Amino acid sequence: MALIAVSTYLPLPPAEVFARLRKPAVLEAVSAPLLRFTPRGGAFPSEWVPGEYRMGVKLLGLIPLDDQIVGIEELPSDPSAGCYALRDNGRGCARGKDGGGLIRRWDHTMQVEPEGEGTCYTDRVEVDAGALTFAAAGFARLLYTHRQRRWRGLLAAGKI
Repeated sequence: MALIAVSTYLPLPPAEVFARLRKPAVLEAVSAPLLRFTPRGGAFPSEWVPGEYRMGVKLLGLIPLDDQIVGIEELPSDPSAGCYALRDNGRGCARGKDGGGLIRRWDHTMQVEPEGEGTCYTDRVEVDAGALTFAAAGFARLLYTHRQRRWRGLLAAGKI
């Protein structure tokens, strides 16, 4: 198992960052063009609520990867202090099956905390992919660095 943590500063109040974090459309925007998601079994909700969501994943919008189960869980938060947390305890699964994916564990916590006039946003993920854990952890670092760069750019452009 590997643990990856990546943080960035966002120039918005924590409550606004957390509200945007809960939207599947923001996940899609900040993950593009590296990853593209296709909901399986209906459209994504307008806002994540606790539960499991299955999606197809394509690298660069072209290369199909294993399907992903996103398992949303709300974690204890302290809105009066501007601290929020959301967990995606997801896993990969072979396309069309409930198990058998390369990624056995993808336990992703998103933390939002006040920092100066804005927010410190942290992606923390525990990854287990058996013999491929080192490669999966490297991809996780690339993915969350990319997503946080996209957060900053899309916020600056007023697109999320």
